[in-house]
Amino acid sequence: MARIRSIHPEQWTDDQFVTTSPLARLVALGIRNEADDNGVFEWNPIKLKMRLLPADNCDMDSLLGELLSTKQIWRYEVDGRQYAMIRSFQRYQKPKKPTFYHPVPSEQLPNGYALSPSYPPAGSEPVPHQYGNPPSDGEGEGKGMYEKTTPSNEGVPQTAVDDPEKIRVPYAQIVESYKAILVPLGLPDVVRLTDARKAHIRQRWLLELPTLLDWEKYWNTVAASAFLTGKARASPGKLPFVASIDWLITPSNLIKVLEGNYADGTRKQASEDRGRAGRFHDKLREYALEDAEGMGGGALCEVAGAVRN
Repeated sequence: MARIRSIHPEQWTDDQFVTTSPLARLVALGIRNEADDNGVFEWNPIKLKMRLLPADNCDMDSLLGELLSTKQIWRYEVDGRQYAMIRSFQRYQKPKKPTFYHPVPSEQLPNGYALSPSYPPAGSEPVPHQYGNPPSDGEGEGKGMYEKTTPSNEGVPQTAVDDPEKIRVPYAQIVESYKAILVPLGLPDVVRLTDARKAHIRQRWLLELPTLLDWEKYWNTVAASAFLTGKARASPGKLPFVASIDWLITPSNLIKVLEGNYADGTRKQASEDRGRAGRFHDKLREYALEDAEGMGGGALCEVAGAVRN
């Protein structure tokens, strides 16, 4: 969703801008690339850290806090999701074909904040170019890996559309959320969005995860699993298992993750159950060679003990 933006010379001497730390100033510039043409961006510190300062040892929450405290951005919530608007964005950014991806607040905007002149008033019909393809990284109007996505379908299951072929899937946004949430935990990065990966993602979007929020919840479920993130103890002589995006978007694996098969504690209990069952069968095999009538009570107690332990 990155856009090419201009920097006005007045930016460098802005009263609020100059009072923040150097990295916060860099973030203040970078969020313009992440914002839509209302100057709105999603409040997701993890994702913004990966997008704007991937190689820096810093706390994005603190940097965004500096921008909030100096009133360079204004934070708000719509339908349980957090967003922020950039102050004076409309004064310096004049795109020819504005595009809007995020909801705007219903309350009155603070001083210094404004919507794009092209943004329709509440209740009006969308105007041409109101919504469009998010451009690829580094491209002003390119399509990149994105397909068309609009606020009208951002939180609504796409299966409500009659013709599945017309459903637009935000492939790159799904992959970006995977990178932001799971790659920092050690899962493999996604270098190419191949046709095979697109096909799997599309099916998951149509059948199980029809909104971006569903995908974020899914990735967070994976992040909470020690087994899927390679933190669980491996079997002797084996490396810990680490899930990849290809493994996670396979239908059978996705269902197992959603059903909690890899939740912490679930696999440990299952392993203990298998261990008890194995010890029980080992004892049964051991005594199977003996005469059943001659098996004493002590032997039976030993089998029972194996089950309990």
